[in-house]
Amino acid sequence: MRNLSRGGMYLEASWAAPPESEMQLEFRLPEVGQPLAPTAKVVWSQTRWNGTAAGMGVRFLALDAASAHTLD
Repeated sequence: MRNLSRGGMYLEASWAAPPESEMQLEFRLPEVGQPLAPTAKVVWSQTRWNGTAAGMGVRFLALDAASAHTLD
């Protein structure tokens, strides 16, 4: 996971879901007890290019208030 914000994040992965795909995520942040579990939509994806890892940019669709506050 990279570039995490309240709006979404970039996921490095050995695979990439096609744009418009929806997924349920679950991840933990350092020093936060409960995992965050937003629903997200793939906005764009890329294969490995010029030394960067393959992955996808996702936008959060459903993020509860407590999780949004944690990300702020």
